[in-house]
Amino acid sequence: LSYMGDGLNAGTDTLYFWADVNRNGTKESWEPSATATNTWEVPTLTVSPTSATTALGETHYTDATVKNSIDQPMAGIPVKLSVTAGPNTGETGSNDTNMMGMAGLSYMGDGLNAGTDTLYFWADINRNGTKESWEPSASATNTWIAPDIEVTPTYQNFGDVEFGNSRSNIITVTNMGDADLNISNIAIQVGQSGDFVISQYPNYTVQPGKTVDIEITYRPVALGNADAVLRITSDDPDESVVDVTLVGKGVWLNAPPSQQVQIVVNFVAQSVSDQTLYGTGQGSSPAQRLNSFRNDLLAVDTIIRKGNINGTCNKLRELYGRVNPDDNKQDFVAGSSSLTLANIIQAMRTNLGCI
Repeated sequence: LSYMGDGLNAGTDTLYFWADVNRNGTKESWEPSATATNTWEVPTLTVSPTSATTALGETHYTDATVKNSIDQPMAGIPVKLSVTAGPNTGETGSNDTNMMGMAGLSYMGDGLNAGTDTLYFWADINRNGTKESWEPSASATNTWIAPDIEVTPTYQNFGDVEFGNSRSNIITVTNMGDADLNISNIAIQVGQSGDFVISQYPNYTVQPGKTVDIEITYRPVALGNADAVLRITSDDPDESVVDVTLVGKGVWLNAPPSQQVQIVVNFVAQSVSDQTLYGTGQGSSPAQRLNSFRNDLLAVDTIIRKGNINGTCNKLRELYGRVNPDDNKQDFVAGSSSLTLANIIQAMRTNLGCI
């Protein structure tokens, strides 16, 4: 004889057997009988992983498996999840097992708080929505980890930098957290001084405990103070934006006039090489005008070595007019370095007492 039970409720059945010797369907007192017991064993619930780490902002996944007492998968069984302790206490989830007796459960947490959650799972074998004492359960832990950005320094003073020269400094980003720090953007803020540029970008993913460097170069394009803000944006959950204040001061070289001319010559050569300064006009005119500008600049050196300050001032005035983009005159040279070159020439004129 056999029976399956309802397949839902655990416990012990008492079985009564009797033999209907006279085949009348009624138990006679003299007809023999016997008893037995059968205990329905509790199904099992297992979960994997039982211990995990998940980065804030990502999803934590757990696989749950429900089997009966003879290790067969049980399909259609609701598996319940609840967070009983940790930063996400009170969060819940549920999913039914498939034909393989498996159910996938997941949760994201609040995405803000690191720490360890205690996860409690149970299989609702009789599908009544209430945890029975005999229904199987399991527990696990999930630790939420997060990056933690540290930027040094947050105020960088480049000091006095002479026209035609530049100075570079390093801004260091350190990941003090337990998860990868992902930098999404590094930029000098729009509307800030163009004297500051990012001359070396770092790796945008910083592993826990590691550092990366951002190189900032200050090349003054005008006399006086300059400032800007470097903004670093990342996935740090509580400090997604870090601003670094950049300051510097453009000054003119206090040196003999011939040395000042050499600074201008070197600046022009470097700018032409960088393609940030070029001749203007059509056809062969650009090359001719650039060459003419260079020759006039070299002539300044010859004139100044003779001690002819008036002649030097006149020639510098001509050069300034050929590069100044604001005087509405026909320039000989142009490019992103042209304004800086004009300011350098103007600073030299001021230093020599021409204006």
